[in-house]
Amino acid sequence: MHRTDRQFVRPLRLAAVALAIAGSTSAYGFVPAGGTDDASRWQLTAAGTTGQSGDPVRLTWSFVPDGTLVRRPENTANTAPSDFIATFDATFGAGPGGSDLTQRPWFTYFQQAFDRWSALSGVTYTYESHDSTLTHGAGVGLTNIRGDVRIGGIGMDGIGGTLAYNYFATDGGDMAIDTDDLAGLLADSSNNYRGLRNVIMHEAGHGLGLDHSSSGDANFLLEASIDTSFDGPQHDDLRGIHWLYGDVFEKAPAGRNETAALATPLGALQAGSMLAIGTSGSGSAIGPNETDFVSISNESDLDFFSFTVNTPVSLDLSLTPRGASYNQGGTPFNTLTTSDLSLALFASDGVTLLADSASNPAGVVESITDFALTQPGTYYARVRGPVTTAEQVVQFYRLDLAATDLIPALLGDFNADGVVDAGDYTLWRDESGSSVSPYSGADHTGDGQVTAADYSLWQAHYGETLGGGAASVPEPAAAWLLATLAIGCGRLRR
Repeated sequence: MHRTDRQFVRPLRLAAVALAIAGSTSAYGFVPAGGTDDASRWQLTAAGTTGQSGDPVRLTWSFVPDGTLVRRPENTANTAPSDFIATFDATFGAGPGGSDLTQRPWFTYFQQAFDRWSALSGVTYTYESHDSTLTHGAGVGLTNIRGDVRIGGIGMDGIGGTLAYNYFATDGGDMAIDTDDLAGLLADSSNNYRGLRNVIMHEAGHGLGLDHSSSGDANFLLEASIDTSFDGPQHDDLRGIHWLYGDVFEKAPAGRNETAALATPLGALQAGSMLAIGTSGSGSAIGPNETDFVSISNESDLDFFSFTVNTPVSLDLSLTPRGASYNQGGTPFNTLTTSDLSLALFASDGVTLLADSASNPAGVVESITDFALTQPGTYYARVRGPVTTAEQVVQFYRLDLAATDLIPALLGDFNADGVVDAGDYTLWRDESGSSVSPYSGADHTGDGQVTAADYSLWQAHYGETLGGGAASVPEPAAAWLLATLAIGCGRLRR
């Protein structure tokens, strides 16, 4: 793991202890700035109030005009005029210039950094093109006036040392870049300017409500020293943001997916096919192209997913906890077992419980297997943690759905030997009038009852084979006569 001596500075509110981070720890792994979720997350933005822990948030970001006063990290009482735009223009080029900063060559790296957090979590960042000369770190975001997160820059301590600082969410979330380092790491073009992007994403993590973390055996974005061996938020960083704002599906167009009416649609499930969600992230590292993360963020969170079937199918559902083992602040964590998840399947009304699975301990797969969905329609899977008032911590998971044909390949072949013959009639006779699982045994009409209708199916398909041909057997009518005569004789003997 590559480390340098360049330090990220914590928000100015804690400037006096900004570098005392070696022992940073918490009961969660990640370190919330305010100690708890509601005390750490954004409460008021340009979009209004933000709800409670696990609720998504919408944030705007903007650049302060050059000359705006920016507080110095070593002494909050001292300020210097921002030279952010001029210095970035001098380093990367000004492009067409003018007031439209989106045309600057360097703008794209800020956009990519904020977009990455938006793609991974319940946070939605949007660029605000307006800002003012109000002192950096003061005021709240206002639409068409200034962003929630205002970005400025000053020379702080030469090349190296401090790279940037950021206010916590509860202090306004503003970001300042050390423009001295545009002569060093921040202008390094390696890996699409990964150093610059990691600095922006690290500071945005503080602005969302996380403090520095400290792991001895894993690489995380929110650690105090810059690390360019990876790209963007890693497992523990993302856990913290999900705990505060939920996963990306909490911000679906309709709102949090906590009811069947607001379920996240997974699409059509065909016989012989599979659907899955939560496929990314099986360890402490997150690749730069991974985006498919879902989680139960806390004790009040639950996730609904909808899927449709067009023909009767046999359904398999499996819920797999995802996580990793690592040290954080000297404390070992196993994030496979942070919450004991349960799985449930609901009918098309979204209310009627069809099946559930909650018997296994935390960290172990929960499954619903071979469940017959006899009617086409929309069904719902629900994932949740234990129903308790105790505080729970975010748990990543993967949900898999698989379907096989429920309707037998050869109707009337009750004993599944590949041919419709007298042996199938014998099974029908033995089970006649009984209740069975739909499409099992001698029930090929799918109503769960062995009746005369199933006999009619057998009669209609008598002599057919699984390969599509007909066996060299008597015609159905003749076979029925033989069967009838045999029954009659039996009764006479009795």
